[in-house]
Amino acid sequence: MSDFNWVQARAACSLPKVFKLLEIGVRRDVDVANAIAKEGGEPTTFSVKVQGNYCVVMREHVEGFESVEFLLEQDRVSVKEKNETKFFGTPSLNADGECRLFVGNAELELWQFCKRALESLFF
Repeated sequence: MSDFNWVQARAACSLPKVFKLLEIGVRRDVDVANAIAKEGGEPTTFSVKVQGNYCVVMREHVEGFESVEFLLEQDRVSVKEKNETKFFGTPSLNADGECRLFVGNAELELWQFCKRALESLFF
């Protein structure tokens, strides 16, 4: 991998591009969660709203609603729940040249970032 073009790979791993990929993943996750809820006969629905640098996933059920927010900030993607930041991730390349979100010392794939953000909302 001595001829790896890290500059091009890092440009493909930019914050706006990663946020767009997160949005696509979140929409897919919501579709699956809705299908599972429907199969189980649960009176729960999930929805996604995206507006610019903001993506919110909502869970509506008998008791009310809950939400998780993804915010594209200047240098990171923040995940908020109940108006408090749960965690945030910064995109970069790992040692193998793969685009990952770094959350503290953890190196997460996009699906892992979504899981960490949405698991308690879905289940």
